[in-house]
Amino acid sequence: MNARVLAWGLILWGGLTPAYGLAAGEDDSAEFFRFMANEAEVITVASARPETVFNSVSNITVIDRADIERYGFASVSDALSIVPGVLIVNTFGIHNIVTFRGGLQPHYANKILVMINNIPQYEANTGAATDVDSVGIESIERIEVLRGPASVIYGSNALTGAINIVLRQAEAPGREGTVAGGIASKHGEYLGDAQVSRAEGVYLARGRDWSYHLSAAMRNQASPVYRFSDESNTVSEIAEHYNARSFNARGEYKRHALLLNVANTEQSFLGAGLTRATGLGFDEVDDLVLAGYGYTYDLDDKKLKYTAAYDKQRRHVPFSADQSAVIVYDGYRVQNTLTYSSGFARDWDLELGGSHEYRKSLHVVNYNRLTGTTIDELGMAGWSVWEGSAFAQLCYAKDPWKAVVGGRYTYNAAFGSNFSPRGSVIYTIDERRSAKLVAGQSYRAPSLVENYLNISNIVLGNPALQAEKNRSVELSYLHSGGSFFGQVTGYYAEYLNNIYRTVGNFTRDGVAYTGVNFYTNAGKITVRGLETELRYERPRTHAYVNAGYIVGSHGDAHTINTPAGPAQSYLFKYVPRYTVAEGVSRDIGPFFVTAGANHFSSMETVHTRLAEQYTANVGVGWRSGPSRHAFTVRNVTDRSVVFPEYVRERVVESVPLYTGRIFEYTFRCRF
Repeated sequence: MNARVLAWGLILWGGLTPAYGLAAGEDDSAEFFRFMANEAEVITVASARPETVFNSVSNITVIDRADIERYGFASVSDALSIVPGVLIVNTFGIHNIVTFRGGLQPHYANKILVMINNIPQYEANTGAATDVDSVGIESIERIEVLRGPASVIYGSNALTGAINIVLRQAEAPGREGTVAGGIASKHGEYLGDAQVSRAEGVYLARGRDWSYHLSAAMRNQASPVYRFSDESNTVSEIAEHYNARSFNARGEYKRHALLLNVANTEQSFLGAGLTRATGLGFDEVDDLVLAGYGYTYDLDDKKLKYTAAYDKQRRHVPFSADQSAVIVYDGYRVQNTLTYSSGFARDWDLELGGSHEYRKSLHVVNYNRLTGTTIDELGMAGWSVWEGSAFAQLCYAKDPWKAVVGGRYTYNAAFGSNFSPRGSVIYTIDERRSAKLVAGQSYRAPSLVENYLNISNIVLGNPALQAEKNRSVELSYLHSGGSFFGQVTGYYAEYLNNIYRTVGNFTRDGVAYTGVNFYTNAGKITVRGLETELRYERPRTHAYVNAGYIVGSHGDAHTINTPAGPAQSYLFKYVPRYTVAEGVSRDIGPFFVTAGANHFSSMETVHTRLAEQYTANVGVGWRSGPSRHAFTVRNVTDRSVVFPEYVRERVVESVPLYTGRIFEYTFRCRF
């Protein structure tokens, strides 16, 4: 299957190139190398000081503005799906969950830290990184992806990596704007049934001492109707959909910076118990507000930075057949961070920092929205936790070597102290080649929900949980030559105390429960993987082939009893052994063509095995002055792409990622 999809891109690429030839001015080190060696100096996801992908102290992948426009990515999750080691999955209740290196979350995306301009964003009750699509794709300058432990820089919730979404800003004094929109087919009907798939506006301005960014976005994603058999074997007609609304504002004045992100998402829900009686067919609704302030003081080679963030999120989950009962998660968190970096001696840099965070659960209740009354509290009201940490790291840089060693001490009021170290050694062979050795540990304390939630017929929290840890060693080689850039990374990791949901008998607060879902810790899981990135860049022709291979041990294997009989469950039962993403883009005068595909290997479900899965998109378009128009066919093969239902571990074997073919027209105009 994968060979067929790759062949489409190669045929398209190879067929067009001879016909139109290469521009006479295309030399081996044109625009792509300039980006890799110069513009990438602004990468900040792995360090307080800007770095390039070649000398970054972690392994970084950057998806920049040119990539977003060239391949027509519709959202952040769409763009992330091409990164090796990254998998975008759905559960029965949450769409577009981002996972790194096999670290499937127990329903909530709380093992990866998501940031907007280096301001962390996650929900106080669950620790979930909410929704990476809470920022419209037109608002984004680049997406920085760090795979591997990141606790030394960011503390908790960066267990398997971090994502930094950087907003666009005006490059020169003046004002500029963008409007964009799209119309797509809906529910599989290609004639006469369409919806507005997206609408976005971005306005940027810059003066001598100030700049600001204002943007608003709306995105609707609807899949064709399919038939779904729930846990009671009732068949229903379901139309998966995801709708997002967001507003972003960022302003800078001299040393001060403000950030505001407000978002609302509505997504289809298969029911808390995957039945009509528990909300199947209704919408889950999330509301969030993230506000951040930053102050930066630069003096020669010294830099002091203070950031503060307030993050409030509210989640509504339907819980009955008539949608009268709704579970409401409501909470907030406040975070303060201070960092200092300085070159204190020749070839040496020192980074110091500390942070304090307070998380508060306002309430998690079963609420009757028709009568306005609380049905019952769910064990969360008033719970809170604070966490403080301090880190330091020392960097030595003298060509051709760069070395970093550091660590973070964390104290969590509920789980005590932890020390996470990291070290990196980079050898720069020349300006286009480098090798890296990276080793480190990450730490994540259990969330309030994982500890205290009490919904006996759905899931129970476990006050006896232990904190999770991720220890890894990585070896990478990066090479940029001619029109090609390549990066290969091999790694070994140990996931300790991995938190997951299982089914069985459980005793909490002296009460014995039979056949319930509850949170628990796994034993040690060992992981080995290989990630490769290959990019080809010419002024007119662009292509990428990214691949990931991963295999994990069965250290968390356990037997569960389901209505279909006993079954064995473990994390890497549900993780594809390999993933491949390919894409190609070709400019032909004012016209352009693109093709992209994602493929992952077969996986097991609780009782069965899924076939290999793949999806492919193709598009054509044209540019006219400041305007760009494109016509895209998404999931061109019209296949149903599914993923194992690994959360409840009961009867339903899989949930959909994509169902059916979608046609979309999009436009973008700059002014």
